[in-house]
Amino acid sequence: MCSTPLINIGKPRVKRKTKGIEAKDMPDRWYNWISNKISKGKTSSEKKENWLNRKLLADKKPYFMQYIYPAEKAKMNDYIKKNNEKCIMKFRITLDELLNKKNKTEDEKNFIYYYYQGIPLGIAPCTINKICWKIENIFKDRKYHTSDNFDYSILKSNAAYSPRLYTQIKKIYDTYRHDLSNYMQYAKSERIKSEERQIQKFIFKEKFKRQCLEHCPNEDILCNIVLDLCYSKSNCSKQFAWDICGDVFIQNLLKRNNYLISYPTLDENGDIEYSGLRFRMNTTNIKDMVEIETEDTQCPLY
Repeated sequence: MCSTPLINIGKPRVKRKTKGIEAKDMPDRWYNWISNKISKGKTSSEKKENWLNRKLLADKKPYFMQYIYPAEKAKMNDYIKKNNEKCIMKFRITLDELLNKKNKTEDEKNFIYYYYQGIPLGIAPCTINKICWKIENIFKDRKYHTSDNFDYSILKSNAAYSPRLYTQIKKIYDTYRHDLSNYMQYAKSERIKSEERQIQKFIFKEKFKRQCLEHCPNEDILCNIVLDLCYSKSNCSKQFAWDICGDVFIQNLLKRNNYLISYPTLDENGDIEYSGLRFRMNTTNIKDMVEIETEDTQCPLY
């Protein structure tokens, strides 16, 4: 097993200016193995310091950071894939099979040693890495099946639209996808915080929703257009449809279910157990509540 630090902070960035002040580089001995080379010309105290630095060396980001930085995950996956191919060619077994093999030959042990030496992320058993591996082990054998047969017509309104109107909304939709994709790439490269991303996404949503309503003020017609755009023969995210007409979708679902909703309530004799508590399902008609809310939000016409 390679000597990997318990706490990794990754390699430092190059010099940069922060608020007019040039930030100093992190000392090489904190992250560079060669800088801590123990040579004959050094004093005993220097050798001791170099030895200690090598033990604490932060030459790699820890394993769990692949779930924070997509580039690190891609690097890790590529490394594992290439070593898996080498392992199959050399030993006729997969990398996982080799790692779990009980009686390994010297050649196999060497292969594993150099595999761990070159691994791009630190795999020391620090607390967060252990939590990460625990979660991975829980979900590794679980398979999730997505249904391609979702009948999105249950979200639709009873309204027709013209091809011309569909084309106008489609242009807005295409611009939305282009602008959002560009922003998300920019946000990743600049490591923009999640809160700032959410604010910008909200601004995008309001901007394009306003444009859609300017071209199509009738929300029932707009609802059907965005559903056909996002759900009919499209593998892209459905977020645009829900951003623009999510409230209308909910209204349509409630109408189809006669405004009945079911929800769990605490009940010590309930048939549903969760987190040490018992619940039972209740059903309520919320038609009056929905009608009152709709009336309050409607703008009178003059």
